[in-house]
Amino acid sequence: MTPAIYGMLPAHQAMPLARAAYQKALEIDPTLPEALAGLAAISMLYDYNWKEAERLFGLAMTRGPLLGGARARYGQYLLFTGRTEAALKEHESAVQGDPLNLSLRTQFALHSW
Repeated sequence: MTPAIYGMLPAHQAMPLARAAYQKALEIDPTLPEALAGLAAISMLYDYNWKEAERLFGLAMTRGPLLGGARARYGQYLLFTGRTEAALKEHESAVQGDPLNLSLRTQFALHSW
Protein backbone atom coordinates (compact mmCIF):
# COMPACT_ATOMS: atom_id res chain seq x y z
CA MET A 1 0.00 0.00 0.00
CA THR A 2 2.85 2.38 0.81
CA PRO A 3 4.18 2.48 -2.80
CA ALA A 4 0.81 3.80 -3.96
CA ILE A 5 0.57 6.36 -1.15
CA TYR A 6 4.01 7.79 -1.96
CA GLY A 7 3.54 7.61 -5.74
CA MET A 8 6.13 4.89 -6.31
CA LEU A 9 3.57 2.68 -8.10
CA PRO A 10 0.14 3.36 -9.51
CA ALA A 11 -2.60 2.31 -7.10
CA HIS A 12 -3.97 -0.29 -9.53
CA GLN A 13 -0.58 -2.05 -9.32
CA ALA A 14 0.29 -1.51 -5.67
CA MET A 15 -3.05 -2.30 -4.01
CA PRO A 16 -3.46 -5.83 -5.42
CA LEU A 17 0.11 -6.58 -4.28
CA ALA A 18 -0.60 -5.21 -0.81
CA ARG A 19 -3.90 -7.11 -0.61
CA ALA A 20 -2.13 -10.36 -1.56
CA ALA A 21 0.57 -9.77 1.06
CA TYR A 22 -1.99 -9.12 3.81
CA GLN A 23 -3.98 -12.21 2.78
CA LYS A 24 -0.79 -14.30 2.84
CA ALA A 25 -0.05 -13.00 6.34
CA LEU A 26 -3.55 -14.06 7.42
CA GLU A 27 -2.98 -17.53 5.96
CA ILE A 28 0.04 -17.82 8.25
CA ASP A 29 -1.69 -16.25 11.28
CA PRO A 30 -5.45 -15.68 10.90
CA THR A 31 -5.54 -13.58 14.07
CA LEU A 32 -2.98 -10.97 12.98
CA PRO A 33 -4.65 -7.60 13.68
CA GLU A 34 -2.20 -5.60 11.55
CA ALA A 35 -3.07 -7.65 8.44
CA LEU A 36 -6.79 -7.19 9.08
CA ALA A 37 -6.27 -3.46 9.52
CA GLY A 38 -4.25 -3.36 6.29
CA LEU A 39 -7.08 -5.04 4.38
CA ALA A 40 -9.51 -2.64 6.01
CA ALA A 41 -7.41 0.31 4.83
CA ILE A 42 -7.42 -1.04 1.27
CA SER A 43 -11.19 -1.46 1.46
CA MET A 44 -11.46 2.13 2.68
CA LEU A 45 -8.91 3.94 0.50
CA TYR A 46 -8.94 1.91 -2.72
CA ASP A 47 -12.25 0.05 -2.93
CA TYR A 48 -14.32 2.73 -1.15
CA ASN A 49 -16.10 -0.14 0.57
CA TRP A 50 -16.85 1.45 3.93
CA LYS A 51 -18.91 -1.47 5.25
CA GLU A 52 -16.09 -3.93 4.57
CA ALA A 53 -13.58 -1.54 6.12
CA GLU A 54 -15.73 -1.30 9.24
CA ARG A 55 -16.07 -5.08 9.41
CA LEU A 56 -12.34 -5.66 9.03
CA PHE A 57 -11.37 -2.94 11.51
CA GLY A 58 -13.87 -4.45 13.94
CA LEU A 59 -12.24 -7.87 13.57
CA ALA A 60 -8.79 -6.34 13.97
CA MET A 61 -9.80 -4.60 17.18
CA THR A 62 -11.08 -7.87 18.68
CA ARG A 63 -7.86 -9.71 17.83
CA GLY A 64 -5.58 -7.57 19.94
CA PRO A 65 -4.42 -4.05 20.33
CA LEU A 66 -3.58 -2.26 17.11
CA LEU A 67 -0.10 -0.79 17.03
CA GLY A 68 1.32 2.30 15.33
CA GLY A 69 0.32 2.56 11.70
CA ALA A 70 -2.58 0.11 12.03
CA ARG A 71 -4.06 2.22 14.83
CA ALA A 72 -3.55 5.37 12.75
CA ARG A 73 -5.34 3.76 9.79
CA TYR A 74 -8.26 2.99 12.10
CA GLY A 75 -8.13 6.62 13.20
CA GLN A 76 -8.35 7.68 9.55
CA TYR A 77 -11.39 5.48 9.10
CA LEU A 78 -13.05 7.08 12.12
CA LEU A 79 -12.19 10.56 10.85
CA PHE A 80 -13.52 9.84 7.35
CA THR A 81 -16.77 8.48 8.80
CA GLY A 82 -17.35 11.59 10.93
CA ARG A 83 -16.22 10.31 14.34
CA THR A 84 -13.70 13.06 14.98
CA GLU A 85 -13.22 12.67 18.72
CA ALA A 86 -12.73 8.91 18.48
CA ALA A 87 -10.33 9.43 15.56
CA LEU A 88 -8.18 11.85 17.56
CA LYS A 89 -8.10 9.41 20.47
CA GLU A 90 -6.85 6.64 18.16
CA HIS A 91 -4.18 8.88 16.63
CA GLU A 92 -3.06 10.03 20.06
CA SER A 93 -2.80 6.40 21.20
CA ALA A 94 -0.76 5.57 18.10
CA VAL A 95 1.69 8.39 18.88
CA GLN A 96 1.91 7.39 22.55
CA GLY A 97 2.74 3.84 21.50
CA ASP A 98 5.52 5.00 19.16
CA PRO A 99 6.51 8.54 20.23
CA LEU A 100 9.49 8.83 17.88
CA ASN A 101 7.49 7.97 14.74
CA LEU A 102 7.40 11.19 12.72
CA SER A 103 4.76 9.88 10.30
CA LEU A 104 2.33 9.13 13.15
CA ARG A 105 3.01 12.53 14.71
CA THR A 106 2.38 14.26 11.36
CA GLN A 107 -0.90 12.43 10.87
CA PHE A 108 -1.96 13.30 14.40
CA ALA A 109 -1.11 16.95 13.86
CA LEU A 110 -2.97 17.11 10.54
CA HIS A 111 -6.05 15.43 11.93
CA SER A 112 -5.96 17.60 15.04
CA TRP A 113 -5.88 20.67 12.88
